[in-house]
Amino acid sequence: WLCLVEAWEPAARKGVWPRPRVVRPLGEEEEAATGVSRELEVSVFGPASEIVEAAMIRTRRWIAAHSPQEEAGIERLEVYWGGEESLNSASSYEYNLTFSSPTARVSAESAFGVVYALESFVQLTQERSSAVHIHDWPAKKHRGLLVDVARHFLPLGLLRRTIAAMAVTKLNVLHLHLTDSQSFPVLLDSAPELAMKGAFSAKQTYTPTQLKRL
Repeated sequence: WLCLVEAWEPAARKGVWPRPRVVRPLGEEEEAATGVSRELEVSVFGPASEIVEAAMIRTRRWIAAHSPQEEAGIERLEVYWGGEESLNSASSYEYNLTFSSPTARVSAESAFGVVYALESFVQLTQERSSAVHIHDWPAKKHRGLLVDVARHFLPLGLLRRTIAAMAVTKLNVLHLHLTDSQSFPVLLDSAPELAMKGAFSAKQTYTPTQLKRL
């Protein structure tokens, strides 16, 4: 688990992770996409979505912070999506990504497919990839990580980093093992004495509001 949190950036630079189902190099008629402009223009074709918008903001921020000033390979990113936002075991994470200059394109039925496509887009940018087309979808519906905070308390900042690492590696379920005989770190309004007497210390607790935001 620590390797996931500490090493997700170097791992991403080795290419798209996990390995996509289909990767097809584009022909010579496509210009090689060796970089992405810091002034990347983004267009979304589909209904308004907080999930898609948040993913776009993260992508633009990463490009603005990490793309070399002189890069101008990909100048535009077009995102086409079908409007599906329901999150359940049947949710689609499938996407198509065309990484080529001057315009890269993403298509997906769901907002979660868009999120995965943009993660792959950033990873290709880190690799300075040549032009490729990717068609990908998960092999398993449940792609989770268990974190035992009952036995080993972790601060919220580290849990947020864990979620960021999960996004890069395209995991979709975070299971927090919150309580056990070793500790009870959840500060419940209905039974505050459980955490007062059961937590490792008064500072090593979570409130329901904090967990909801997480």
